Amino acid sequence: VGVLTYNILESTYTSQLGETTNPRMPEKRFLVMRISVTNGGGKAVDIPLFTLVDEKGEKFQELQNGDGVKNWFNIIRKVAPTMTDEGRIVFDVKVQNYKLVITDGAETGQESTAFIEVPMDFDTAEPILDKTEPSTAPKITK
Repeated sequence: VGVLTYNILESTYTSQLGETTNPRMPEKRFLVMRISVTNGGGKAVDIPLFTLVDEKGEKFQELQNGDGVKNWFNIIRKVAPTMTDEGRIVFDVKVQNYKLVITDGAETGQESTAFIEVPMDFDTAEPILDKTEPSTAPKITK
């Protein structure tokens, strides 16, 4: 969208985050996504908080607490020109189909948006996979 290119490299639903001795528990389920954002422009761009939209149009904001998430993307993030940043974001949502709302990083109310369908994957032996695992290719729609 605009000068920013977004990729969902991995998405996994999990029932807890962090260490097994003191896990962080969700209200519903944690949806953890490993994403990358590439800035193809000539100046640094802020990456806003992410939002999910379900099939009914209900919106869910990215959690602002990254406790228990390896390589958390943080909430204050800026991507430099011609650079790619990668990290994990987390939502506390029901297990269902979602689209990730992505923007071009412009001022609120003036930004362009698009949607990425979020691929569904469930708990594995390692709830939050290592970077070396293969990704699923999401479908981008406008």
